[in-house]
Amino acid sequence: MARRKTFDPELALDRAVELFWALGYEATTVNALVDAMGISRQSLYDTFGDKQALFVRALDRFNRTHVDRWLAGVEQPDAAGDALRAFFAAVPQVFGGDPQRRSCLLVNTMSERPADPESLARTRAHRLRLEGVFTAALQRAAERGEVQLTLPARAHARALAGVILGITVASKSGASVEALTDMSRVALVGLGLSLE
Repeated sequence: MARRKTFDPELALDRAVELFWALGYEATTVNALVDAMGISRQSLYDTFGDKQALFVRALDRFNRTHVDRWLAGVEQPDAAGDALRAFFAAVPQVFGGDPQRRSCLLVNTMSERPADPESLARTRAHRLRLEGVFTAALQRAAERGEVQLTLPARAHARALAGVILGITVASKSGASVEALTDMSRVALVGLGLSLE
């Protein structure tokens, strides 16, 4: 008969997410994971697999718990100019206001693990998700006369996604909320939107 788990796997996974987010994949040891998750090494392997498998699950969990929340407003079916404005106003506060300067786990993984196929699949999906969300919002905003597109919506969306990725990286290096807000402001000005 299988032994009953004496820990909450979801809570343990959340703790692993926090550790990977703070330290990155390479600097996070199995011993540190065991300590942070409050489980034994055997329980880690039995429940989550090896460190790589746990990291992949942590990326998926981060996507569901953090990225879904960050993008909730701009992913609404009717999201347009106001949603883009609200999103680009909030992003500098989210990342610049983090005292640990962790940036985004998915963006950090883009630069730390570009050769790992499972990580690459998830970071690529994140970038494409941003592009898709922004494309849809820009198309609706253009139809309503809220933005002025000089190129196809997809081209503008790719540029906006690049700005968001840049903001997260700049926040990790210590850029102020003011500096990150300037990046957001400039990204929107060319579309005829303002943060205010």
